[in-house]
This record gives sequence, C-alpha cells and structure tokens, in this order.
Amino acid sequence: MINEPRKVKPPLQEQEVSSKKPQSVVSPQAKTEKVILNQVVSTEIKKVNQVYPSTDAEPQAVVVYCSDPRFQAAFQGFIHEELGLSEGKFIPLVIAGGADALSNPMRLPKEFKFMKDRLELYQSRFHDVKRIVLIGHEDCKYYESVRDRIRNFMGSQLSLSAQHKITLGLLPKVIASFVAPKVSVEIYFAKFVDETHSEITFEKVF
Repeated sequence: MINEPRKVKPPLQEQEVSSKKPQSVVSPQAKTEKVILNQVVSTEIKKVNQVYPSTDAEPQAVVVYCSDPRFQAAFQGFIHEELGLSEGKFIPLVIAGGADALSNPMRLPKEFKFMKDRLELYQSRFHDVKRIVLIGHEDCKYYESVRDRIRNFMGSQLSLSAQHKITLGLLPKVIASFVAPKVSVEIYFAKFVDETHSEITFEKVF
C-alpha cells in the first residue's frame, strides 16, 4: 500500500494569513478615560494660564480710527452706542492717524497702500460688510506731522481742526475706486467738548 503525501498549503498563503492583524477595538471604558484625560489637561492649562472668551464674529462694518489713548474709551462708546455696532459686528482698524493715512495717496504712497490693501481684503473676506466708517479726531499728532511734511497743505489761515475736517470730507472720492458699490462710507470727527479735554463728542463730516 502506497502512502499518499499530505497536502501542504503554499508558504505564500501562510505568509498572507500571518500578515493579517486583528483590528483593534477601543472599548467604551477607554473612550471614557480619554475624555476624562482631555478634561484634566484642559483644567491644568486653565490653572497655569488665564483664559478669555472668544467672540462670535459676523462683521457688518469696518471702523478705522486712531490709536491715540486719550480717545479710546470715547471711540468704543461711540461705536457701540451711536453706530449700533456690538463686539463681533465690526472690524476695528486702529493705527496712528486712523483714516488720515488715506488723505494724500500721491505724497504718502506707503501709508495709502497699507490702508487700501486692508480695506480691500476685509471687503473680499467678509461679504456682510456694508459700511466703512472713518473717524478722525481733534489734536491728532499724526495729522499734524502730515501737515508739516506737506507744505501748503490747506492754507495757513485755517486751524488744524478745520483743515482736518476738510481733508476727511475729501476721502469718499479718494477711496471710491476700491470701495464696493454695496458699501457705504461714513466719516466722523471726534472733538473735545471744552478746554478741560475731559469729554468728547462726535460730529458727522460725511
């Protein structure tokens, strides 16, 4: 009687079978432990660093104003109360001189380009923006420096505030080329109520 050889699986198949790894299954307990660990880490971070709330942002306006520290509280009050724009409803663009950087594109090309690029960016990125608000203010040191750099700026007979308001009133024509038709332009001038400089009011220029 002849013994038949036993059938042996090809080595390749053995390798294929051995290479298959069982899928790992994460138990509910492990998931719970991970959540708890994340909470612990978050709590520890809060102990080390102070945390602050974020703001839901749906900006409807860009508000350009000066960085002069004497006017910051007044600017914020005016924006919230008179312009009706709460936090997250406007994009603050705060630089020295505020809108005055747009006043003379031919003689102040770098300042003008800086402002132009940002106003164009905000309009393209935030499609709900329908207002551009430009605010100047009394006793602006930036505007005074601009006047000193550009001789015969508005005529020596006018006061600095009078020159400033005239310059602001010209801005809608200056920026018309890069402001979308759907966007309105508003211009205001902040001034001290009296010689004590303790209170500020806002006058509409355009």
